[in-house]
Amino acid sequence: MVEAVLMFIEAVNHFNVPVYLLLRDHPKIILPDAPDQFKNIYREYRKALENLRVGQVVNSSDMTSDEVNAGADLVVGICSTMLVEACYLRKPVLSIWTAKIGQEFYAVAKNTFQEMPITNLGASFRAESVMEIVICLQKILIGDTLAMRQEQEKHFKADGLNGQRLAEAILRYY
Repeated sequence: MVEAVLMFIEAVNHFNVPVYLLLRDHPKIILPDAPDQFKNIYREYRKALENLRVGQVVNSSDMTSDEVNAGADLVVGICSTMLVEACYLRKPVLSIWTAKIGQEFYAVAKNTFQEMPITNLGASFRAESVMEIVICLQKILIGDTLAMRQEQEKHFKADGLNGQRLAEAILRYY
């Protein structure tokens, strides 16, 4: 997970343009009684943020995830609910996922994803290296996100009928 932060910072530094980075800590990582493994991850990725050359890291601890997403120009993560929420908000989304991240994520959360499902749907970019992150950021900066947005509109309907669709799917299943 620290790898994703380091990769993203390196990619952002490539542009040499000031950014405001609002990092949203996962609730499990910042709990007072979090396991040492989580506390170590927190310390490591917070230290990695010191590598940001141009711009600043904004403390988002007083904001809700809705507020962070609403104000974001793009949403970046590994495997986060905030990425899905960003799809509903029609924000550009970037999922950073490597084999190593997948292994670490499994070790911590017992997650068996091979990648974030929204990338399979085309509702998010996916990057596995610093250069891939740079390419994705370039696309986002020039507005080359129409295909992503169309997939978000197709798969993440925001028409007020999601509860009904879910109930119908459950009834069909059983």
